[in-house]
Amino acid sequence: MIKFYLTTVILSLAYLGTAYAQNISDSTKTTATTTSSETQTAKVFGGLGQYRKFSIGINGGVTSQSLATGGSTDFQKKKISLGYGISLKEQLAHSFALQLDLNGGKIKGENPISSAGTYRDNYVSYDTKFWQASLSAVVNVATIDFIRRKNAVNFYFKAGGGLAIYDPTIVRNNGSGDGTAHFKNDGTDGTHYVKELVIPVGAGVKFRLSDAVALDLGYTQNHVDGDNFDGFNRAYPTKDHYSYGYAGLAFTLGSKSKPVLEWANPVATMYDELYDAALREEVEALKVRIANVETAVNDLKKDFDGDGVADQFDKCPGTAAGSVVDGSGCPFVLIHADTIQASTGTVAYANIQFGFKSSILTTSSYPTLDASAADLRASGKIIEIDGFASKDEGTTAYKMKLSNDRANSVKVYLVNSGVAPQKIKIKSYGETKPIADNSTQEGRVLNRRVQFILIAASSPFPTRITFDPNQSVLKADMKSKLKVIVAYLTANPGAQIDLKGHCNAQEIPRTELNNDHNAPIKLSQARINSVFNYLISQHVTAVQIKSKIALGTASPLSGVNNYDRQFQNRSVEITEKSNNTPLIDIDL
Repeated sequence: MIKFYLTTVILSLAYLGTAYAQNISDSTKTTATTTSSETQTAKVFGGLGQYRKFSIGINGGVTSQSLATGGSTDFQKKKISLGYGISLKEQLAHSFALQLDLNGGKIKGENPISSAGTYRDNYVSYDTKFWQASLSAVVNVATIDFIRRKNAVNFYFKAGGGLAIYDPTIVRNNGSGDGTAHFKNDGTDGTHYVKELVIPVGAGVKFRLSDAVALDLGYTQNHVDGDNFDGFNRAYPTKDHYSYGYAGLAFTLGSKSKPVLEWANPVATMYDELYDAALREEVEALKVRIANVETAVNDLKKDFDGDGVADQFDKCPGTAAGSVVDGSGCPFVLIHADTIQASTGTVAYANIQFGFKSSILTTSSYPTLDASAADLRASGKIIEIDGFASKDEGTTAYKMKLSNDRANSVKVYLVNSGVAPQKIKIKSYGETKPIADNSTQEGRVLNRRVQFILIAASSPFPTRITFDPNQSVLKADMKSKLKVIVAYLTANPGAQIDLKGHCNAQEIPRTELNNDHNAPIKLSQARINSVFNYLISQHVTAVQIKSKIALGTASPLSGVNNYDRQFQNRSVEITEKSNNTPLIDIDL
């Protein structure tokens, strides 16, 4: 009768839980992209603090000496009894929790009467009252649901260990009638209870009735570390066991504003976070920024003249193919070592050689460096020191560093010899641009070098920037001439220049002169402005441009007005402030 009643109750609760779970699942289908106004939205990797983790449960059910997985028992006929319990659980992850179970109840069994009318081993039956406390790990199965937004059913397994306290009471047939006795019959400690370790192993299923309440149906097999649970030691070393099937309710504790971790679906949490409007706006803004960066990078890649310097930084656009240029895209002028000699006959600016994998200057290079330093101190030259390495001196990165160290060694020597640091620039090329065959020992020795490049000559003054008739726009070849002026003024920040604008009397039509007698002055002023604006755009300071004088047709640079020479008067002459000598025609 008890078995039938408990079975009916369990089946009814299971049906009720399934119905509730189905209703909840259906309701969540229509709210796939919304969350309750009372519940805060959880974040991926947001930590345990954003969830409700603790729950308490109560349960009741039936106990039996038999196990679903099988096993022998000392009493052949099982009897169903009642059990009950409470549980405390902390959910540590979507799929893992620790649970403390406190259970109590009775386990009963009996032996059938044999054909001879006697009981097996004279043991008629037993009745064991027990209490049990155990701590178990609970693992939820299939907590990630790709069908429903919110989990409604959780399957779980659990296993752990604990302590069982029980009082086996046995009934014997002693020939003169049945006798009842406690297994522990001495009572020396004032109790008949036995204490043994117990290992519970079980499985179950939970149905979510609401965010805070769940229906819990489970089954646990308890393995006792002893053969005295039924009050009868038999078939040693076998040990006793019992099972507990239960139904109960679990109540989640905590603030209603937080979701329940046990029922949270990580897939839905990630979906909500990715669907967030602010996040999407941020992603779109990031796409725009990336597009802008890609556009800027593409612009940086544009190199119209193919000299390796992007158009945005190329200060000498239209460089002839094959020209060796500096970082600003302007051609280098190689200093020939045989053009400058010290009074001792030592050649300045000759290549400096280095030992294998070394950046230390040798004493044999000192005379060349001393001669170079003397020339640099006495002139306004601006040079570039290029460092190189041979192919056999290590990795590409090491050779680049080695060639840079070699160039720096030369620069340090020159600066210590009194050369202004701003007159010296350095570059490193590693094993690139060899001057000899790297496959031979002799060639590799020659490639371990530093060589000198002239950026600006000693004095770019005086010079003249010429223009087409009636024009004030700078031509490309005139910009190249101005580059030399820029380099000189950059290396000599104390230097100052004068600008004087001219025009030819024959380039302005007579009708225009009749209407505006100041036309020559205006044209020469426009030409000065073109030169001035260009110099300022190349970072020459306004302080270095001492004066700007528009002369028009007055003070012509050439008295000859024929077609071949009149271009000299269509110009802006540039002189250094301390240099008032007449200009001569210089083609750079």
